[in-house]
Amino acid sequence: ECHWGLFCELFSGVLCHFGNRPSRELFVGTDQFGCLRPRTFCDHVFDRIFGTKSRRQGPMGSQPQWSFSKILGVIFLIVGLTILMSWDKAAESWLLDHGFNITRVEESLLKKFEITNQETKTPVENLNITPDTQSTFPFTEKYTAPELSGLENWINSDGYTSIADLKGKVVLIDFWTYSCINCIRTLPYLQELHEKYADQGLVILGIHAPEFAFEKKFENVREATTKFGLTYPVVQDNDFKTWRNYENHYWPAKYLIDKDGFVRYHHFGEGKYEETEKAVAALLETDVANVAGMAQKVNFSEIKTPETYLGTRRRENKVEANQELSLNQWKLAGSWQEDGESVFSSEFPASIFLHFSAAKANIVMGGNATAEIYIDGTLSQTITIGMEQLYNVADFGEEYGEHEIEIRFISGENVKLYAWTFG
Repeated sequence: ECHWGLFCELFSGVLCHFGNRPSRELFVGTDQFGCLRPRTFCDHVFDRIFGTKSRRQGPMGSQPQWSFSKILGVIFLIVGLTILMSWDKAAESWLLDHGFNITRVEESLLKKFEITNQETKTPVENLNITPDTQSTFPFTEKYTAPELSGLENWINSDGYTSIADLKGKVVLIDFWTYSCINCIRTLPYLQELHEKYADQGLVILGIHAPEFAFEKKFENVREATTKFGLTYPVVQDNDFKTWRNYENHYWPAKYLIDKDGFVRYHHFGEGKYEETEKAVAALLETDVANVAGMAQKVNFSEIKTPETYLGTRRRENKVEANQELSLNQWKLAGSWQEDGESVFSSEFPASIFLHFSAAKANIVMGGNATAEIYIDGTLSQTITIGMEQLYNVADFGEEYGEHEIEIRFISGENVKLYAWTFG
């Protein structure tokens, strides 16, 4: 095989395109492979780019065509030689050896794109609300709702394949996951919204996007939906396709879509229940039903301990078993193993300890075991661990304060712990 032949074909075409000269003028001699001889090729390329002797009257020749087309021909020649001689590979290796990382550049560009994309959603004029809606909600955004995709296993509904299926309805999309305490606290409010406004055209879509691997199981999501008393449509987004379409990053997150398929309002996290309801009522052009009181209220300023992950991937504040605990620290006693998202044991007794400051403490766990809960050294309750879900292990009502808790697993087959959350 002759690389020169391919090289000559490429550049004869390029040069003829820019100089309007028949390509056959380049092919005046061949070697035993039927390929243009290198010297002949170079002579013709030189003459074609810089002008033949008969044309050349100065350093660049007198032809006015010298300039862009000629320079471009030189660039193509240099690029071709670079590839042919593998100089590009050598340059790439040198850059990598000297600390240049194209992956980091790509990641930074992607992050910038994400931020830019979020900031360029089209604002619109405030929507005028008639007095009888009891809402003067100022809508400040309007952009085409991203599509639904990758959704599976619908609950309480036959399902929807696209936003177009919901045209004429006001749609409230709620991204949630069933072990998330912040999501759980919003569910009574969402259910009440559904009961009050569904007949007037509101459709709530509970799009379940799993935080932990066990939340991908359909039977778990179905059981959680029943446990929380949800009767509006719930669907799994295990591959996060719709989540990514909405450029979402939070649990819970709400996106309100009007009857024409435009996102008009969004809210991330708990709270703003009255505001969200006013937005719903305004788009439905109906009276506000005042269902915000159904949501569980939390004084976040009094919660001093953050959500604490136990797996190695996001772990913080773990200390050795023989250390005294300071605020927000935790430790294990007994025989434990670990992975990226959890700690787990099948040899009992085994304990986990935490020093926290809040009114309520919860832990995401599952397995088949019995555990005793000790609060500040005193036995508080005995619980049975089954399905992987959120378990409340300490509840002081509205009294916020510091406490030390031990969960002592005393019998059973196994247990797996994922995260502490607080209220």
